[in-house]
Amino acid sequence: MPERPHRLWRGIRVALLIVGVAAVFFLAARLTTDRPVEYADDREHFKYGSTGGERGYNLQPGFGLPYWVWVALPEMFPEYLPDGRAGRGYQAFGMIYEPGRDPRFDLPIGMSMRTVQGIDRTYFTCSVCHAGTYRETPESERRIVLGMPGNRFDLGRLGRFLFSVPVDPRFSAEYLLPRIREIERLRDRELPPSDRYRPPGLDLVNRLAFRVLGVSLLRDQMLYLRGSLAFVDPLGWGPGRVDTFNPPKALLGFNMENAPAAELVGNVDLPSVWYQRARHGMQLHWDGNNTSVAERNLSAGFGTGATPTTLDKAGMLRIRNWLLDEAAPPPYPARRIDRALAEAGRPIYRRYCRGCHGSP
Repeated sequence: MPERPHRLWRGIRVALLIVGVAAVFFLAARLTTDRPVEYADDREHFKYGSTGGERGYNLQPGFGLPYWVWVALPEMFPEYLPDGRAGRGYQAFGMIYEPGRDPRFDLPIGMSMRTVQGIDRTYFTCSVCHAGTYRETPESERRIVLGMPGNRFDLGRLGRFLFSVPVDPRFSAEYLLPRIREIERLRDRELPPSDRYRPPGLDLVNRLAFRVLGVSLLRDQMLYLRGSLAFVDPLGWGPGRVDTFNPPKALLGFNMENAPAAELVGNVDLPSVWYQRARHGMQLHWDGNNTSVAERNLSAGFGTGATPTTLDKAGMLRIRNWLLDEAAPPPYPARRIDRALAEAGRPIYRRYCRGCHGSP
């Protein structure tokens, strides 16, 4: 063989080898990416910080929904929303958007974000159930209170929505990717610049991955969750209520088909989580089955989609430390307090109530 063609083929082989090695390193870097969006302020971390529910174990997909899928679903499937209205994000389920946030593109309180395997994913965090709103009068400005029960959050209807869309034939790359592209352009055109983290649009690799395999895997995962939780009647929960333990049992691998019928309903009001240091040693949960605040917080973390192997321990510990002393209810309006009556009630509370409800 002449020398020049020989050198040419050798150069091509070397180039292919370099490209192959680079591709391996690129894929390894993407598949091992695990980076939560971080917040300097503890209150912001409680609102949006990850507990690990977005990631899966050992390269499994986990529960996290890709951010672009999360924002696209209410726009694509408004007929499954309780109010049937697109353009409002997840407000129909009682989820709270802070002032200045656009529900079409921004996350509500209670949704965290984490870059996993090169994809920005979102899932529940503690404040989804433990943040609420109130008004002093019907005309007053809405106030957001962290740590109070999510009094308007309807997790059952949200679950019904998320389990309805994957059986719709439009839940496919053919329909989903063009809609995501529309939302990307709309966000870039309408949202002003911000120092908050905003996921970039789908790059070529993610767009190709979504088209070839990603959307199908996501649909299969959502259908698996739908089947695992088929024993639950989510519409029986209602705003501010949830079956706290049975869904996490199923998601952690318990065979709920063997559970007695009486144990398949565990609906309970969402509680406040203020002043947790004062609750050490108290009978926690509605049936008093736990006296450890730390264990209570861990079990709540599992309720946000994390598992013992995927739990973000540092993120969960930071939430726990903030809840010990900093999380507090707003003061009761002073003008509404009858001071004489309150002083008369103080010894009664100390004698009959403080043992269960604490005294921070």
